[in-house]
Amino acid sequence: MPIQKPRFFVTMSLVKSIAFDSTGTLLRLRRPPGQIYLDTLVPYRPFLSASYSHHLRQFNQNFHDVYGNINRLYPNFGFGSTEIPSPYAWWSRVVREVFLRSGIELSDDEFTEIFSQLYNDFGTAKYWEPFPEVVDVLGALRTANIRSVVISDFDERLEGILNDVGLYTKGQDSLLSAVYYSYRAGQVKPGLVGLVKEQWEPQLSAMVGDSLKRDIEGSKSAGIVPVLLDRRSRGRSELDPCYRVVSRLDEILSEIIAIS
Repeated sequence: MPIQKPRFFVTMSLVKSIAFDSTGTLLRLRRPPGQIYLDTLVPYRPFLSASYSHHLRQFNQNFHDVYGNINRLYPNFGFGSTEIPSPYAWWSRVVREVFLRSGIELSDDEFTEIFSQLYNDFGTAKYWEPFPEVVDVLGALRTANIRSVVISDFDERLEGILNDVGLYTKGQDSLLSAVYYSYRAGQVKPGLVGLVKEQWEPQLSAMVGDSLKRDIEGSKSAGIVPVLLDRRSRGRSELDPCYRVVSRLDEILSEIIAIS
């Protein structure tokens, strides 16, 4: 019995506005966070250069553990928390805990200097870059008069990062039309997707992201077409009737633009 094509191929022909996740979808870090932390510390603690590979594994693992723990305790970068009043304070706790777990103790002055540098630099293109196909994909969508927006669990630095990497400006030539992030909205995905469609983007008709829970479930709940970006090709079915799976963003272009 022949397999029917997913409904995706029909509904994508109606797309006039499409949302993208940021991290892992449009953007990637140039190096893992743990490595960036370690490299920033080396001038202050030169002994870290010895057995660098060992310290690198330690920092990367500690970042993964600490980030997950603090995100569970204080979701959305501490939004609404009196104990952690800002993303700056939230990330300060993450970085300090990673340092301590990695055996690095700093004076208050040293930590403030190092953390301020990290926080500011993570808000620029110094550590971020678009995936190779992103500029061409967003450009093609803009040429086809399809509105592209970002919906992301992120803090207040997102707009600056997207601007610095050349994806978002306030003018008409911007590749992205709008940026919606969780800390400003006061809600994380999956609920953020529906909030954006309801309050700001009523014509939103598709969402592309790399998380089944945050992006795909958010899309389904909002009543828009879900597209899962699986850059690692982890074997998810490309014929799942509930969502489409692509390994690169440019795979969606022919299905949208050719019929739009």
